[in-house]
Amino acid sequence: MVSEVDKIRQLLINDETNAVVALQLLKGQPKLQLQVEKEFSQVLEALGKKRLSSIPALLRKFRNQEKLSTKEKMALMAYPRLAEHLEVLDLADARLRRLPDCMRNLSNLKELNLRINKIGHFPNSMKEIKSLEKLYLDNNYLSFFPEVITENTNLLELRLATNKISTLPPSIGKLQRLIYLDLSNNRLLQLPKELSTLEQLEELLLDNNKLKKLPKDLGNLSKLKMLNIWGWKHQLCTLPESFQKLQNLEQLVLSSSEPIKNLSLLAACRNLKILNLGLSKTKDLPNEIGYLSGLMRLSIYGSDSPMTGLPDSIGNLRELTSLYLYDNHNLKDLPETLGNLSKLELLIVVGHSIPKKRQKEIEKILPHCTVKF
Repeated sequence: MVSEVDKIRQLLINDETNAVVALQLLKGQPKLQLQVEKEFSQVLEALGKKRLSSIPALLRKFRNQEKLSTKEKMALMAYPRLAEHLEVLDLADARLRRLPDCMRNLSNLKELNLRINKIGHFPNSMKEIKSLEKLYLDNNYLSFFPEVITENTNLLELRLATNKISTLPPSIGKLQRLIYLDLSNNRLLQLPKELSTLEQLEELLLDNNKLKKLPKDLGNLSKLKMLNIWGWKHQLCTLPESFQKLQNLEQLVLSSSEPIKNLSLLAACRNLKILNLGLSKTKDLPNEIGYLSGLMRLSIYGSDSPMTGLPDSIGNLRELTSLYLYDNHNLKDLPETLGNLSKLELLIVVGHSIPKKRQKEIEKILPHCTVKF
């Protein structure tokens, strides 16, 4: 049988309206009020309050977190009966170095924002938050991937950008529901084969790491729509053959400080709409680029690329609306087939060796396009 104290407690922590009802019920019952005050004394003291009448306002603040200080959030987390009601917790930029074990009280938490802190490791109690779907850990002090995270198997979104992570554990394969994974700005040299088993993954960001190769079964990520591997510290020489299986890929951002030998594999990614290539030492763009009939935006960054021109097949990209060519210093000409691109609205060529006379000729074959050399 539910005691009177339990009834009052449930009303107090349910929501602001019920908390007001509970306070009304306590009037004229000093013994019961004393019992309830004792129950809530720890959390009230931590929040600098003394009376139960503060509870409704605290609940209002609790559900509207931008009004809560970090100290208040920590105090409420430590009280299980309040913490279990929390679904979203924002502790971004809170100067945290560690997380308290009371995290385990957040049994219904779905979203946890820990961006811009100084967190270097994760408590094992994190694995008890089975309901967690979104975890933001960008800009922290993590030198390794917190393996305990792989126990949060309901995760849909995981952001770990701008840390110092050098390896991923094989157990990352447990995150089978993951849709979004951001590992940009870390120190990754390679990726475990288990990453290729995350078949629900739609967006994978790996910018500014030091990758030398990609998993051979990367193509098993059949739902992948966005793949970003930007940064001149990557040393990719080839793409895995399975890359051809990425039929749903819509955006690819790819660069390497080494020549990529088999860019022709991209031709199989027929749903590509945005393609950004950083071709530091790649000599030629393959003719097969012309098979990407749905491509709308193409950007080619050359750095010290020896590339002198583009293939004629570029004229087959009939859906192309913008073409950006940056720092291709050896680029001497562009093909006449650019004139076939009736939907092209913008052509920007910066850092090239195209003669002035030829520039004017290119402008004439693109009368409906804004051209900037």
